[in-house]
Amino acid sequence: MVRVLFRSINTAVFCVVLCMLSGCGQKEPPLVVLTTGEVAPFSMKDKNDNLTGFDIELVNLLAETLGRDVEWKCVRFDDIIKQVQAKRADIGIGAISITEDREQSVNFSPAYHIGGFALLMLEGTSDNLEDLISKKFGVRQGTWQEKAIKTAWADKPNLFVQSFGSQSTEDILAKLRSGELVAFVLDADEAKHIVDNNNGLKIVPLDIGVLGMGIVTAKGSIYSSQVADFFEKHVEQVRKLETKWFSAASNK
Repeated sequence: MVRVLFRSINTAVFCVVLCMLSGCGQKEPPLVVLTTGEVAPFSMKDKNDNLTGFDIELVNLLAETLGRDVEWKCVRFDDIIKQVQAKRADIGIGAISITEDREQSVNFSPAYHIGGFALLMLEGTSDNLEDLISKKFGVRQGTWQEKAIKTAWADKPNLFVQSFGSQSTEDILAKLRSGELVAFVLDADEAKHIVDNNNGLKIVPLDIGVLGMGIVTAKGSIYSSQVADFFEKHVEQVRKLETKWFSAASNK
């Protein structure tokens, strides 16, 4: 009887040790993901201050396929790449355009959405740039829109473009309605979303190119291949999300 009891205790101890060594019952830590919460309809906050949008649902779907939870952190747009590069986060997302300059410091997923450029303006504002000489245009600092518009208007010194740090939709609208800015340069889809959900605004398309958007991972990160594999295997699910957030009937 004593021998049987001793054998049972040994077996139990062995199972516990084996379980500890193999990680039995331990869940993978959450993915640490950086975004801004300021670029609708990609990454924004609802009335309860919860993150929502195309990019948010996309990463949640990615995490689900990996069996991971997500720890979201909101930072300034121009800090996302810096912090992912320094491996202070696993992934970065937030309508981030894929450019050669950025690919020197971080890895990008395959493009999951193609974006263009537009001016967001108040209704009644002239579309003629000649009428807007000496007026002030706004753009988010560190974005591709900033580089593109300043390059495209390099020969137009009378069109003044001011770069701003963190700018929510409410910040942008306040600057337009107060007259501080005549227009704000945005991704075309973001501009459309704002116009669809606010009165007294209009969009003026800018023909200065298009760029794909991607998920950012650090050089040498295990997540680079996992993200690429996700897009390869979940094409239809990603398309459904894109239709949900960008179809003509969508009004998020």
